[in-house]
Amino acid sequence: FIEAGLILFVISAVVIGIGTLIFFRVSEPMVAKIMESEALKASSEKLVQAQGVIREKAIYMNNILSSALDTSIVATDENFLIRYFNPTAEKVFGYTRDQVLGRSVMEIHDWENIDPKKLEAGLEQISIHGGHVYQVNREVNGSQRIIESRASGIKDEVGGLVGYVLMSKDITESKQAENLLVKSERKYRLLMEYANDAIFVADTQTGIILDTNMAGAKLVGRSVDKIIGMHQSQLHPTEMVEEYKTLFEKQVRFGSGVLTDIVVQHKDGRHVPVEIRAGVTDLGDSQVIQGIFRDVTERKKVEDALKDNKERLSKAQEIAHLGNWEWDIIKGTLFWSDEVYRIFGLEPFELSATYDVFLNSVHPDDRATISEAVTQSLESPDIPYDIQHRVIHPSGEVRVVRELAEIERDAEGKAVRMMGIVHDITELKEAEDKLKNLNTNLEIRVEERTHQLESANRELEAFSYSVAHDLRAPLNNTLGFSKILLEEYQDQLGEEGSLYLQWLDDSSWQMKRRIEDYLKLARSTRSALHIQQVNLSDLIEKAVISSKKIHIELASIKVDITPDLIVPGDIHLLTVVAENLISNAIKFTGNEENGHISFGVNKRADNLEYYIKDNGIGFDTTYIDKLFEPFERLHDPGKFDGSGIGLTTVQRIIHRHGGKIWAESTVNKGSTFYFTLGV
Repeated sequence: FIEAGLILFVISAVVIGIGTLIFFRVSEPMVAKIMESEALKASSEKLVQAQGVIREKAIYMNNILSSALDTSIVATDENFLIRYFNPTAEKVFGYTRDQVLGRSVMEIHDWENIDPKKLEAGLEQISIHGGHVYQVNREVNGSQRIIESRASGIKDEVGGLVGYVLMSKDITESKQAENLLVKSERKYRLLMEYANDAIFVADTQTGIILDTNMAGAKLVGRSVDKIIGMHQSQLHPTEMVEEYKTLFEKQVRFGSGVLTDIVVQHKDGRHVPVEIRAGVTDLGDSQVIQGIFRDVTERKKVEDALKDNKERLSKAQEIAHLGNWEWDIIKGTLFWSDEVYRIFGLEPFELSATYDVFLNSVHPDDRATISEAVTQSLESPDIPYDIQHRVIHPSGEVRVVRELAEIERDAEGKAVRMMGIVHDITELKEAEDKLKNLNTNLEIRVEERTHQLESANRELEAFSYSVAHDLRAPLNNTLGFSKILLEEYQDQLGEEGSLYLQWLDDSSWQMKRRIEDYLKLARSTRSALHIQQVNLSDLIEKAVISSKKIHIELASIKVDITPDLIVPGDIHLLTVVAENLISNAIKFTGNEENGHISFGVNKRADNLEYYIKDNGIGFDTTYIDKLFEPFERLHDPGKFDGSGIGLTTVQRIIHRHGGKIWAESTVNKGSTFYFTLGV
């Protein structure tokens, strides 16, 4: 209305001015004639009066336009030359009235940066709609300002544009306030939406929920739209509504606070324990209370678990006769667990725990020792507090306890706290004394038996080695003579005699191999270990080459070897392991068309497992217990040669290296031998 009134006054002033101008030009000759007559004198007086009225109205209009404190008013003619410039315009545009009158409005104001297209569009808006609103940024007195302008046209009596009125306002502060409000609202929404805790905002008078976030929706299992408009009491179980209404009213009165042990009811019926931090905010026309609901389900579980653990710990201490204590040296306070009281023959919390109470419970003969131990531990960090002493119960019973403690020190090394345990070891000491006596006698008997057993083992090993070694000489003679008979006297022996002699030769060779295997077995347990870094991959490769030379028909078997597997061990004994395992793998894979053997390692968390895997005939794991027994065979000796000693030898060598060996197999699908070396 003010703007319309101002426009009306401006238009009126312009029209009156133009009318006056026209009137004077038209009436001058007439006035001259009228003045010549007395009849025109009265009309002249009236005209003067009319001019006075017009002048008064113009002054009145100018006063109104000049008094517009927050709106600058600039009036131009149809050529955009400034004809009016009020005081507020001087402040907004930084020019005085005298500096701009008669100049183009374009010189003092970038009307949309004088972009021709925008200027044409603005003028078109004025011609069609009578006005145009726009904003520009200007630098006034060294600061950036935002100016909002409204341009309107001044029309004559036939509707033609005869000028323009430009009313402008500095809206910098309002824009800044608006931007701050937008940012504040954005921050509020971000805090609401990304908060981990549920947030509910309610009217303090009605208790109606006005806002919530996604965490709040998740907490009660309802959508945000469903929650807004609910009464705050509907968040809680029905049976607790009245109690919680009272708490709500109390929070509103106090303005802020924390509520614990509150329950919210989920849509599915679950009761969710929460902790609420509430605060009241005054919005001017109303008050709201904002509650931050934190789901403490997990914390309640932890608290319950801690409570249970505390009870279990107390029970465990009671069962073990083991209590804990803590001495705050600075404050002079001492804490005992329930079991410490019981160990000292007192009821829990029968009296306050103090250092004097502790000393009074100690056997008089041990008090000096304890005082000295405590003093030494407090003064020297290198001396631990670990002492055994006697305590006397009020009933006179004497018990033996062991105390251990750690000392906490400040930055200067001064002892500030001592924490430890006290353990009733009376029964343990009695059992220890009895066991000590038994051990003394047992050690003597064990030493004697061990000496006897070691002697027997040495004799047995020497005998076994001697027997095996001494049998080789006559056996070699038998083999030599049987060979001579077969080569030089075969014709005289006849077909049947030659057959018998061939059987004798085969049996002798079989016996020789068994003796050799038995000697290897004996050497694997008798020889000293010489540990060094051994390339196990090279030993496997050499064993493969050696076995294929013996079994030429099996040379086509494919063998994959993981290179450079270095292990600590005895190279000679590990060579025996490689030869036996590879020989077995090649022997039992020979009948496969695509025989394949692989050697590698599996990395476990605590060890390395080496393996030799084949796709041969495998074996029945029902008899796996016999696999490493000497002279035990899991296959027909007629089909596969061997003495049954190889795997036994391998096992003993692996055991001497601190490892273990085992096997997995499936009949007709191959076998895998695993072993570790824990030297």
